[in-house]
Amino acid sequence: MRLVYFSPVHWKSFSQRPHKLVEWFHLRHGCEVLWVDPYPTRFPTWRDFGRLQQGWNAGIEYIPDQLPEWLTLIKPFALPIEPIHRFAGANSVLWRRTYAVISDFLYGDGQRIIVVGKPSRLALTVLQRQPGVMSLFDAMDDYPAFYEGLAKRRMGEWVNMTASHVSRILITSEALKRRFRNQREKLSLVRNACDVNALPPPNSGRHGGGRPVLGYLGTIGKWFDWKLLSALAETAPSVQFCLVGPAFVPMPKSLPANVRVRPALAHGAAIGIMQGFSAGLIPFRYTELTYSVDPIKYYEYRALGLPVISSRFGRMAFRDSEPGVFLVDEHADLALQIRSALNHQDEEDEIRTFREKNSWTARFDAGNLLAG
Repeated sequence: MRLVYFSPVHWKSFSQRPHKLVEWFHLRHGCEVLWVDPYPTRFPTWRDFGRLQQGWNAGIEYIPDQLPEWLTLIKPFALPIEPIHRFAGANSVLWRRTYAVISDFLYGDGQRIIVVGKPSRLALTVLQRQPGVMSLFDAMDDYPAFYEGLAKRRMGEWVNMTASHVSRILITSEALKRRFRNQREKLSLVRNACDVNALPPPNSGRHGGGRPVLGYLGTIGKWFDWKLLSALAETAPSVQFCLVGPAFVPMPKSLPANVRVRPALAHGAAIGIMQGFSAGLIPFRYTELTYSVDPIKYYEYRALGLPVISSRFGRMAFRDSEPGVFLVDEHADLALQIRSALNHQDEEDEIRTFREKNSWTARFDAGNLLAG
């Protein structure tokens, strides 16, 4: 089998769903993979220049430069003009070599498959040029919600056109069904999961006394609910609140004294930090962007045996009856939810069972990705 994967993230970034998906295809089907790194699909903003100042790769742990023998990596160059139709020819000229590499890779005997992890003009053109090849759209998010203006409208078009061209569409939450309501017969629900192989044994090194720590580990973006975080911290002044990760939005000028913000860490160090948490935090705002999110953070926290204090958004809004999940909003008794989370304790067998059910391998195996 040969698989071309149009990724939403760079190969040399912290291992995420895209990496785990192609690893699963190789593990289960022995396939060779051509990984296509993403290119700019919107116009530059001033925030991008700010990221350049702090380093584009802040908070990203690079994997070794040596690629797996079964993977080939290409990095298409593109001008940041994707949203403008009348300039489309410019990038098409730049992609002539890319088209040839992909075509050569897919040529020959055996099963061939194209997986789109992020819609783009390049991915759509390849789908159109390879009509006989099986194709999947791994719709991890509501992609247009990440964009504004013309770029948002254009991404919506790429999403719809990609959905109409592929054989099957994988969605991570029920909420995404609304975006693909005209393609319901193609939909398969394949939720997110976590890399259980990277975790320590259940309950090893857990927070064991002293001042409780409620922690958040991940990117701090426009979806982060600072108001809710401050309310939680003010409600529990004896609890330490620890935020770990790159911040791509301005932080409030004043935060409660028991809130500590730390820079991003490499994955191994991050796991160690999380083992020191008493509970995991997911304080996200309810927005168009988070409406359809199934946060990987939930799976990582629970796989470590951590209770989760979360706002009501996306898939989390439906987890209020699940063990170890404590939801908070403007109507909740914050003090009660914090106490309940701190008093929660999972048995090691419960943690092992959660890991077995929510590993990436188990998730993709159950998804029956090549059916139909």
